[in-house]
Amino acid sequence: MSDLQSVHTNTFPQLLRQLGISLIVSTYQAGKLIVIRDDAGVINTHFRSFPKPMGIAVKEGKIALGTGYQIWDLRNVPAVAPRIHPPGKHDACYLPRRIHLTGDIDIHEMAYIGDELWFINTRFSCLCTLDPDYSFVPRWRPPFVSAYEASDRCHLNGLAVRNDQVTYVTALGSTDTAGGWREDKHKGGIVMDITTNNLICQGLSMPHSPRWYGDRLWVLESGDGSLAQVNLATGALTTVAQLPGFTRGIDFWGDYAFIGLSKVRESAVFSGIPITQRLTERICGVWVVSISTGKIVAFLRFTTGVEEIFAVQVLPGQRFPEIINDQEDLLKSSYIIPDRALAEVAVPSEADLLAAKQREIQENAVKSFVVVVPVYNITQKGQQVIQRTLDSIDESINYFLLNHPQATSFAYEVVIVDDASEDETEKIIQSLIQDKAHYRYLRHDRNLGQSQARNTGVNASLGEAIFFCDDDDLFYLEHITTCIKLINQPLPDSNKALVSLRGNYPGAVKTGVNTQTALHSHWQQKVTEVLVLNTCIRREAHNFIEGFPIEEVFRLCSYGNEDYAYAKWLTSYFNILWVKEKTVEYIRYPGNHFDRQLARWQQPPNGYQETITPKDVEYLHSIEQLISQKQQSLLKKLQASSKADYYLTLGNQAFNQGNLVAAEHYYKHCLFLERQLLNAWYNLGVVYLEQEALNPAQTILERVITLEPNHAEAYNNLGNIYNRRNQFSTAVNYYRKAIERRHQFPDAHFNLGMTLLKMGEFTEGWAECEWRWQRKDFTPIQCSQPQWKGEDLPNDTILVHTEQGAGDAIQFIRYLPLVAKKCQRVILCCPENLISLFKTIPEIAQIFTPGNITSDSFAVYSPLMSLPHCLGTTLTNIPAQVPYLGKGLVNEQLTTKLTRLIPATSRPKIGIVWAGSPTHANDRHRSSNLSDWLPLLRLEGIDFYSLQKGPKASQIAQLPPEIKLTDLSNYLGDYADSAIALSYLDLIISVDTSVAHLAGALAKPVWTLLSFYHDWRWLCDRLDSPWYPTMKLFRQSQLDNWSSVMETVVTALTTRK
Repeated sequence: MSDLQSVHTNTFPQLLRQLGISLIVSTYQAGKLIVIRDDAGVINTHFRSFPKPMGIAVKEGKIALGTGYQIWDLRNVPAVAPRIHPPGKHDACYLPRRIHLTGDIDIHEMAYIGDELWFINTRFSCLCTLDPDYSFVPRWRPPFVSAYEASDRCHLNGLAVRNDQVTYVTALGSTDTAGGWREDKHKGGIVMDITTNNLICQGLSMPHSPRWYGDRLWVLESGDGSLAQVNLATGALTTVAQLPGFTRGIDFWGDYAFIGLSKVRESAVFSGIPITQRLTERICGVWVVSISTGKIVAFLRFTTGVEEIFAVQVLPGQRFPEIINDQEDLLKSSYIIPDRALAEVAVPSEADLLAAKQREIQENAVKSFVVVVPVYNITQKGQQVIQRTLDSIDESINYFLLNHPQATSFAYEVVIVDDASEDETEKIIQSLIQDKAHYRYLRHDRNLGQSQARNTGVNASLGEAIFFCDDDDLFYLEHITTCIKLINQPLPDSNKALVSLRGNYPGAVKTGVNTQTALHSHWQQKVTEVLVLNTCIRREAHNFIEGFPIEEVFRLCSYGNEDYAYAKWLTSYFNILWVKEKTVEYIRYPGNHFDRQLARWQQPPNGYQETITPKDVEYLHSIEQLISQKQQSLLKKLQASSKADYYLTLGNQAFNQGNLVAAEHYYKHCLFLERQLLNAWYNLGVVYLEQEALNPAQTILERVITLEPNHAEAYNNLGNIYNRRNQFSTAVNYYRKAIERRHQFPDAHFNLGMTLLKMGEFTEGWAECEWRWQRKDFTPIQCSQPQWKGEDLPNDTILVHTEQGAGDAIQFIRYLPLVAKKCQRVILCCPENLISLFKTIPEIAQIFTPGNITSDSFAVYSPLMSLPHCLGTTLTNIPAQVPYLGKGLVNEQLTTKLTRLIPATSRPKIGIVWAGSPTHANDRHRSSNLSDWLPLLRLEGIDFYSLQKGPKASQIAQLPPEIKLTDLSNYLGDYADSAIALSYLDLIISVDTSVAHLAGALAKPVWTLLSFYHDWRWLCDRLDSPWYPTMKLFRQSQLDNWSSVMETVVTALTTRK
């Protein structure tokens, strides 16, 4: 590949810095995921290799990435970021947590709906979600597509989320034939509403990336190189910006659209589209467009190496993130560590406590700010007034950038909110801020008042510290610098407010106020206390008091009182740091609030006789009631946070999000408040079990049974604990106790069944395993036909469908010849990558892929793994005749390549597999690392061949130079290819993967290396397998200890030679 180089405008890094964001961009053409970050005023493009990366979805600390045949789940692990060189630079680090194998379905756009990932399956022309048991789960397909087929019938490519559901999609045609969209690609594109199945607009040139943003539907008409808005009523497109490349991939942040541009080749796919006629040279990069003006404000252009962009996503609040997918040492040494036992918690030293406190202070310091400026009909005062205000804000920001020691690490912005002005305000503001990337202009559709304008500005921003400045007031040079320094200054531990912030920071800073017109000292003090101009507030405090009041009475009253209410709520619940230094100027203009109150403020409190209208008296009374009611509401909110149920709810939320450390913390706090809360004890026990802290989990679950002797779930999980200790008889006793207390308990029945199978008690074990279809994580086939029970059906067809993994399918496919003896025909439904292999079983009449079989094709059905139960398999009658697969497999092209790679010599030829699918529930224990195999690979006189596929295949590149391991992965397309490759080898050594099953089914000598947490099928303590006569088993005696296993394997191999 060419060097990956780029150029950019100066405004691009400035914009990222001011917005406090970074970008991730996928390019399948270059095989890279690109992190785009500001690095001291220069764009840093950081490349990570993935196989054909395309769709990206981002949500709250996690990234989903669709690649060639996988979906990667990456999670932010903040504790890893400080360990990345250079120290202190990175503020996030994403590590792979799981990988879901989808098969080659041409994944396009993706989005999270809640915690569920939705994605476009372009090859099968449908919208899908994930299920751990299936490659994908189709949820919707266009009504004009008649069936699921891997033929890309309409090139479905984009999705838009509205109101937390996928609502709109784009496709390049409304066709129903394989690749039919290609015939009219230059004007056959459509946008469709999937909630109604209605076409919104058609006749588009290769549309992509629909998005619902700002209550509008946006779309990229890629073939025209444009960004457009869609009129939902008429279907008409309004072009917002035309760009110098094929537009595909977009994300919005504030007023900005970040758009991916591709060069596109003059090929059959892209010929004839408008952009190839309009531009002789197309550009690849990321362009930034102001959606309010349609103007290009910044761009990043790739000059070499990258020619096509697919997806662009904003990472909010992360300025310099890292993504790690191949640094094994860092991945191996990165943990989220729980307390392993309540009674064995290490007591930190004074130095540890001090260091932890300092970390909390640093982690919770403000690192960004926003200045919110509400405006309304500013021409009344003249343009010079608002210009003077904005100049004062900019001067204060510049002073901060020059004088604050950490200024370069801060993100900042100024948000101007126009409260539906009726004059030239918008035009004036746009002219004043057009060259200022740190400004944003927002506008209300109708007049809502100053309070709502302020709230809008806060809600539209991310600044951790919030400033307010009305359109006729002034910041002094030192204002922002003074406030940021003080709001990041922890208060003494003795200084506690009703609401304490982490790090014991003040909720707000208030400075002195200068007024050119002298006020009575009493009123000067009151203005200082109530005004928000002189306030810098932490976002947590603003959110807790729920912003400014928006009730209509505040607008109707001549005295306003919004600032008074805001200040009262703030000071009631938070520590406020008061500073005498005057850092702002409150200016009087004719007609403003200052002007209306001046006569009163220049007199002593009781020295001014003011006539208040009856209406204002009524309004003031209502306002006091509202303020008091809000005080009570906030107090209840605060009190709720001290109740045990509150922390139980937080713990449940954290557990459901996979954050076990936080869940443990919340459950412990809940129990501190209410010691006998049964649910909290049980949930804490489950957390420890998930963390594999078996001893504290057992202690806590036994306590649950003491509190509630009929707690079936606790008995079930105690069974799981003893199962993991390989104490199977005890585990069985606990499962039976769980079932005694609740017979309709599918999890306990299934766990009992799996354990009985592991103990060799097949008859009861198979029966109990049938409960799996009533568990939440199993989805039975949806059809009207009954499930086969093993009866003879000489005139009927039986459908058998695979379930779970490829290894399960290969192991149990041996039963189909037995099924064929009981019916007229047996047909099979299985994943595509198994079809060629399973065609070598002559008793199978026909094979389908999921979604491509009609309900009238069969009379009854059976899940593949239910066949041993139907046919009465025991330990003594397992159908173990091998080989039962692979007869007659031919691939001349592959054979030619393998003959060259695996020469016929007298040296032993051994194939190895060191890791299984990362999505497997037990993968972290059943899989090893290639480094664990070095003692084996260093044996002389043996030729080793890698059969490893997936992410861990990259570990080959990290082997010492003296180790020779020939990589065959590029030649292993499907399982039939793998079967042919195995035929060239003398021995296969593998951890518990589908390759081990395949070798056993082919009657090849195979050594299978088992984790201490081994699967049921390998039974207990045996060194052979009744399922595969040519297989030997090598077992861990201690969890995750592969070194002793390798010693045994090396000894056995040396003896074998």
